[in-house]
Amino acid sequence: MKKLFNLLFLAFVHFAFSQNINFTDANFKSFLLESNSTNGFVRDLNNNSIKLDQNNDGEIQISEAENVSLISFNGRFSDFSYTVFYFWGHYDFVNEPIKKDIYSLEGISYFKNLRILDCAYAKISTLDFTNLNKLEQLICKKNQITSFTNFQFVKSLIALDCSYNLLEILDLSQASINLNRNEVLLKYNDNDLHSLNLQNGKITAWCCLCSCDQAYCPFSNDINCIFSTCCRIPNFDNYPNLTDLKVNCFDKQWYPSFAVDNCDVQSTEEIANLNDKIKVSQNNSNGILTIMSPLKIDSYTILDMSGRVLKSEKTDNKNIDISYFNKGVYIIKVETKEGIANLKFIKN
Repeated sequence: MKKLFNLLFLAFVHFAFSQNINFTDANFKSFLLESNSTNGFVRDLNNNSIKLDQNNDGEIQISEAENVSLISFNGRFSDFSYTVFYFWGHYDFVNEPIKKDIYSLEGISYFKNLRILDCAYAKISTLDFTNLNKLEQLICKKNQITSFTNFQFVKSLIALDCSYNLLEILDLSQASINLNRNEVLLKYNDNDLHSLNLQNGKITAWCCLCSCDQAYCPFSNDINCIFSTCCRIPNFDNYPNLTDLKVNCFDKQWYPSFAVDNCDVQSTEEIANLNDKIKVSQNNSNGILTIMSPLKIDSYTILDMSGRVLKSEKTDNKNIDISYFNKGVYIIKVETKEGIANLKFIKN
C-alpha cells in the first residue's frame, strides 16, 4: 500500500511539473514573474493587469499562460486607441525605454490566447508564431530580429511594427487579417530589406499612418476623431537593396514600378467560384448600383483603384447609392457565406 502511495505521489509530482513552461531565457521568465496588478506587463482575458504567477510557486504553468491576452515589456497597448496614437507617432517624443536583456521568447507558444505582444526594446533575434493564432498586434521594434517563422499561425492581424531590426526578408503573405478591417497598421522602416512580400490574397491596405488632409483616414474613429489619422504612401527611398517587392492588387499604385502585384491570381482564385452567381448592374438615371445574385449578401465594400475604401456596409441590401461618386473605375468587394467576389464597375 505504501509503495502504491509513493508511486501515485511521484506521478502527481511529475504531472505537476510537466505543466510548468520551460523558458530558455531566464530573463524572459523573470520579467513574466514581475507582472502584477498595476504594471500592465501581463493582462488577462478581461484586459485586467494581473500577477501571472497566481500560485506563487515561482513557475508559469500552462493554465496560467492560457489566461493571458497581452504581454507588454513596457506596460502599454491596453486599448486600441493607444495603438493608433503609437503608429501615428504620438509617442515618438517620449524617452525611449531601456533595452531589456531578453534574447529569446521560447515558451511564448503556450500563450495561445495572446492577442497583443509588445516585445519592443529587447535583444530578440527571431520570433516563432507557432500556436499564436489569436495574435492581433505585434510590436517588436528595436530588437535584433533577423527572421519571423511560422507566421501562418497569425489569423487576425491588425497592427505590426517590426521597425529598427535586422530583417532582410519580410514575408507577410501567409498572415491573415482581421475580417472586420480592410487595413493593417504597419511599420517596417530601418531594416535592410532585400525582399518584401505583402501579397496575402486579401483586399488589404497596409497602412502607414500620418496626420494629414487626405480623404483616406480609416482609423480616425478609433481615437474619437481627435485628428485625422490617414494612410500615407509607403516610402522606399532608404531601401537600396530592395529588389523583390510583392504587393496586393489594390495596393499596387502605391508602390514602385518594379513591384509585382497579384491581380491575376486574385481574379482567378477569389472570383471564379462566384463569377456566375454575382453580377452588378448600374442604373445611370438614378445612380443606383445593384448587386444581382441569388445569394444572401453579408456585406460590401467599394474601393477606388488606389485601394481607398469609399463605402462599406454590413447589410443584405443589394441596391447601393453611388450617385455622388466621381466618374471612373471602381471595385466592389461582395461578401457572402460562399466566399468573396471582387468585381470592377465603371461609374459613368
